[in-house]
Amino acid sequence: MALTYLPRFLNVRRIGVLCFLALLPTSAVSQVQAPDSDEVFVADSDKSEDLIEKQREKILTLDAGVQGKVDFQAPEVEFFQDQDLFKGKGGVILSNEQTQVQADEGSYNVKTKMSDLSGNVVISSPEGSVTAETARYNLETELGEFSDAEFEIEDGAYRLKAEEAEKKSEFEYELSSCLFTTCSCSDGSVPWSFRGSDMDITEERYAHVRNAKFRVNDVPVLYTPWIAFPVKQERASGLLIPEFGYSSKDGVGYKQPLHVVLDDYSDMTFIPFLESQTRNGMGLEYRDAFSDRSSLIGKVVYSNERPRDGDLRGTDISNVFDPEIEDNRWGGYLQQGWSNDPSSDIPLSLVSDIHLVNDNLFGRELYEPEVVREDARYTTSRSVLRAGLGDYFSASLGAEYNQSLLTDQDLVFQRVPEFNLSGLRSFRPFGFSPYGLKLTSKITTDVVGFTREDGYEGFRYNIGPSVKIPVRYKNYVNSDLELQVYQTYYELSDATDPSDPSRQLDDSTERGLFRLRYSVGTEVERVFELEQGNWLEFITGLGKENKNFQLKRLKHTVEPTLRFDYVPGTSQSDLPVFDSFDRFRQRSLITYGFTTGLWGSFEPRSGVVDTVEEVLPQLEDLPFLDTRRSLREVDNRLYDAEAGFGDMSARQVPGRRFVRQLASFRVLQSFDYVEDEKDLDPDRRAFSDIYADLGVYPTNYFGVRASTNYAAEDQDVSSWALASHFLDDRGDRLRFRYEFIDQSISQVEGNLEIVLMDRLRAGYYARFDEEENEFVEQRGALRLTSACDCWDIDFGVSDEINPDRQKFLLTFRLRGLGDITQDFGLGDPDQRNGG
Repeated sequence: MALTYLPRFLNVRRIGVLCFLALLPTSAVSQVQAPDSDEVFVADSDKSEDLIEKQREKILTLDAGVQGKVDFQAPEVEFFQDQDLFKGKGGVILSNEQTQVQADEGSYNVKTKMSDLSGNVVISSPEGSVTAETARYNLETELGEFSDAEFEIEDGAYRLKAEEAEKKSEFEYELSSCLFTTCSCSDGSVPWSFRGSDMDITEERYAHVRNAKFRVNDVPVLYTPWIAFPVKQERASGLLIPEFGYSSKDGVGYKQPLHVVLDDYSDMTFIPFLESQTRNGMGLEYRDAFSDRSSLIGKVVYSNERPRDGDLRGTDISNVFDPEIEDNRWGGYLQQGWSNDPSSDIPLSLVSDIHLVNDNLFGRELYEPEVVREDARYTTSRSVLRAGLGDYFSASLGAEYNQSLLTDQDLVFQRVPEFNLSGLRSFRPFGFSPYGLKLTSKITTDVVGFTREDGYEGFRYNIGPSVKIPVRYKNYVNSDLELQVYQTYYELSDATDPSDPSRQLDDSTERGLFRLRYSVGTEVERVFELEQGNWLEFITGLGKENKNFQLKRLKHTVEPTLRFDYVPGTSQSDLPVFDSFDRFRQRSLITYGFTTGLWGSFEPRSGVVDTVEEVLPQLEDLPFLDTRRSLREVDNRLYDAEAGFGDMSARQVPGRRFVRQLASFRVLQSFDYVEDEKDLDPDRRAFSDIYADLGVYPTNYFGVRASTNYAAEDQDVSSWALASHFLDDRGDRLRFRYEFIDQSISQVEGNLEIVLMDRLRAGYYARFDEEENEFVEQRGALRLTSACDCWDIDFGVSDEINPDRQKFLLTFRLRGLGDITQDFGLGDPDQRNGG
């Protein structure tokens, strides 16, 4: 017989979450509000929050008990045959396969399965532990009573205390004088807790708490005479954490999410919001998992903008074609995926990604990044149905709607419908070849309808057969020869040129051309065994996280490459321009360059080395700190290992060797023979800029990467970028990036996090535009953290220019439960007057 009472009784631990509702005078919260994406400390990154949530879900998951016999042991054991009763003293132990019970003394009735325990009662299992002064527990019915009980789950991640606790039935509990906290300090102190005089709990239903108090360092802070909340293993309906704020521009702000569970596979969240001087409205999120192969998630936001009476509230509209603010503003997104059984004769899948707004300023003024990013130039909605047709063919039918947020929407093309039929097959006409010689044939047929409100529109038909021949020689040379043919037809229903309404395009035209491409490359490498104590080992071992690994071998690779791209001259001036496919530039382009890299093989300094074969990844598969990305593509958090400048080190698994890149250097240039001979475009030169890229990553504590485009004929730099990060053992972090593009961009952004004291740190983020000589945005905060990292308080300020918005931020967070946030705004609404 198994002692399965521990997992069931641990349901009571979850009741402590209820006390959290003492912050609200209502029936309470089903789950914690997701963290704000603008948090400025690394601990607030999505990755950190996800790990905490996964740990919490794992902790609160119950496992079924294991059936087996109970073993009763003690230094002094008596057996009373007439009562079928074992009694023990001097240290009693009851155990089975998974659970162990200890006490100073106790008894166990074989017939009734009842145990009476007293003195230092400890109940342990893989899921957690329970301690009590006394316990009376029936091992068969799993019902019992406990006094002075204390429960610890997952090494103290969740703690609950109660003077008296009783499990009355399979799902009902009664507690008196309870205490709950997610904070368990090694010295036994409790920086914060929720306390209640008594609780009635019913699993999968509700808990009722009377005289609930929230305490900080055992000092009462908040009180409510009664509170109720759901106690469920599954998702539950209820109020989420509210948001409060105040701004001199927008007035009083309030947001109160309400989560509603519809069934086991679907739920929705209502999000009413108010900014008293500007807007009021409602958001609605909906999620549904219809099956393993079908799901849907979406959100709709409605905002009544009448209270603002057309006031821009500091929003810059200088680059917006249609800056009108709709009184009834709305936006939304929908992401849907479906597929039939993969074993079906015709595998089908339907994927949709819809993003729509009725107001071009929606993204700038309402923070709804799932709908549209604040810096977006357009939104794109797309839906595609795909089908597999046998072993070699596939087809797709879709539509695409593009919404311009800056330019004239009447000139934007929509792609309705968009049909594609593709076939791919490989042949070995000469049988098996040691040179990898084979023939890969492909044919694609595309039919796209382009429509818009103003200007020419119509259909484009394209047939594109191609053949590719790869040739390899051992490990020395890799090459590919590809010939692609395009035969394109245009049928216009409206042939008016929007730039010159008096000009009419031909309503029926065609174009035929081919494209020939060839690439060849090789790789030369050498592995060096390193002597112990060398300078490179010292550098790569800096930082406490690297002390357990030693650089043993170094691999140097050199990869020269040569590519040729030929497109003959074809008349295209009379063709409509729907997208870039309608203009193939004549070229005879040769691109040449090389990439070289240093790779390090690291082994643990002690212990057994795992014998997994060491494999070096391909260069193109590695995550790079990409200095060619635009600044706005970079996450604005002070530091985020997930969304920063790229992972500059491999995963370090204790006890295993691993390989990571230490340095890389790449140089590329192109030469266009056609441009050199014919000078087709005065703005284009035969020799392209020389692109160079250098990265150095000696340790995961430090990395730097620089890239540049150098115009050799002008002897001038047309663009360059530099990015780096620094970390230290103390927890200080610095991340910065500078990007320059001639006559376009000159911006620097940085992230800084400094540990001021043991429990006090500062965080700062800024982006500065050198061309405009102003900060685009800034955010800074001070964080005060309690002992054991149980709670923290942030005092922060943020400033951005579009819209002109300044805020003070006050956030109080209980680790593992969530946060309460207050925003206070500053600034003169007419400071920039929208311009």
